[in-house]
Amino acid sequence: MDLKQLDDDALLAQLKMLVRREQEDVSQIIAHLAEVDSRELILERSFPSLFAYCVRELGYTDAAAYLRIRAARAARLFPQVIDLLRAGELSLETILRLHPHLDGPDGARLLASARGKSKRDVETLVAGLSPLPDRPDFARVISVGPRPQARPDTDEESLFAPCAQESTIPSQSPGQSGSDGEPLPVPPAQPRPDGEPLPVPPAQPRPDGEPLPVPPPPVAPPALQPPPGGPAIIKRVQFAFTADEELLLLLRRAQEVLWHKYPSGRFEDIFRDALIALLQRKDMDVRVFGKLPEGVVAKLPEARNRQKRGPNALRLPENLV
Repeated sequence: MDLKQLDDDALLAQLKMLVRREQEDVSQIIAHLAEVDSRELILERSFPSLFAYCVRELGYTDAAAYLRIRAARAARLFPQVIDLLRAGELSLETILRLHPHLDGPDGARLLASARGKSKRDVETLVAGLSPLPDRPDFARVISVGPRPQARPDTDEESLFAPCAQESTIPSQSPGQSGSDGEPLPVPPAQPRPDGEPLPVPPAQPRPDGEPLPVPPPPVAPPALQPPPGGPAIIKRVQFAFTADEELLLLLRRAQEVLWHKYPSGRFEDIFRDALIALLQRKDMDVRVFGKLPEGVVAKLPEARNRQKRGPNALRLPENLV
């Protein structure tokens, strides 16, 4: 079908019909996964887990498989989850956040309270069930190296909540298998701290009696060098603090206002601009002399002429002042 041949109303009507069909399909997939899980059919098919089956046999990504498995297990606790998914009153993301709390005494009430709510509203609802104490403020250096290249634009939702991922696989020694049965990759050999190459294992004879070729010793990675014409080696710092909802609302509004400048809405860019604007108002060195703290390479906006003018003085347009 050539969509360009459809008029506007027909295109929108067909899109809504496809969305309703998608909701029906997703709800049916969750219902089937729940039944497969309850019968433990995966073990009979030699798969170590339902997650491995969804990834290897059904072709889902890790995140997509994880979302659907959590929804299927929530549906085993409360079968009405299937109908709520079909009606669009719950999504896979909201079920993911509800699932750890559904097996408690208030599971039915929690599920009813989450109907029709957005992911953010459900996060707030769940946070009220087990509030955490405020974390102490901290800032720590987590990496040192050349300035990283700009990251691609990030979906706005992902800035406030992490993506659904399978639980972190603990580190294992080379040769062991992961939780889904796949062997973990063997890390490449690294040079010793003293700079000496690692010892080369003796050559093993081939079946025909000839020795195997000896692989070359690993080469140490080059030392970090500052990029030509750019800043020297920089540090990346992780910040963490706890604040009230008012700051979150202010941050979201700042992202909207600065969207043309920072389409990705990264916190780093928003807070840097806010702090520079604050120092321009409150710090005499910045306001008068344009002197930022040592090590800051951010560019200050052009200072406007603040000379007092009389009431009859010629007023220039803002972009020429």
